[in-house]
Amino acid sequence: MFYLGVLFISFQQVNRIRKLTRGRPEFEQIHNIAYCMFLSLISYAITSFFATVGYGFYLPALAGISSVFYVAAMKEISGRGGGVQAPSFGPMMAPSRIQMSAKPAWNPALQSASNGARPRG
Repeated sequence: MFYLGVLFISFQQVNRIRKLTRGRPEFEQIHNIAYCMFLSLISYAITSFFATVGYGFYLPALAGISSVFYVAAMKEISGRGGGVQAPSFGPMMAPSRIQMSAKPAWNPALQSASNGARPRG
């Protein structure tokens, strides 16, 4: 189920970019990349049906590439006034929410080494 879901979402993302950029000369490169990604996904789907490539790294790699391409293409299309809004990832991905501590965590092995004692282990 998960396998088919990932494959379906990848197809859906690439197809959305293809449809948004079809017939628009300013997005010709993005359309060509989307078309090649679509052919790659079809080739993978057919190959995985007949061969044992379903257990390799190919599906995660293709799904990752198609997802990154989708986000980048949507940002480019929305930045050029393509009439679409770039995907939002909500407050969890916002860089301002990341809190870093300036003080490192306490480590007893480092503490005893700095006092001249030998660490255990």
